[in-house]
Amino acid sequence: MSESDDSLASLGDRLRQVRIEIFGDDGIDELAEQLGMAPQTWRNFEAIGELISAAQLHEFVELTGTHPLWLLRGQGPKYRAGSSRHEDPPASG
Repeated sequence: MSESDDSLASLGDRLRQVRIEIFGDDGIDELAEQLGMAPQTWRNFEAIGELISAAQLHEFVELTGTHPLWLLRGQGPKYRAGSSRHEDPPASG
């Protein structure tokens, strides 16, 4: 999915995309456990992303290293610099 496609996706779609990248297709239970919530609650967030609270969103961002602007709007890099998921650009020279 390109950056322009990301900006058209919903928050729930972006939550799902990160969850699959980090925890796998069947990773809802693991993610929900790490966030201290029921797996069905997480499924609801992916289905209707607007239900997630700011505190829960913050926990997800901290756990995954996701860049908040990308998560909320689909703009910019997906992962924060310094996170284990961040891909540094190749060195020039």
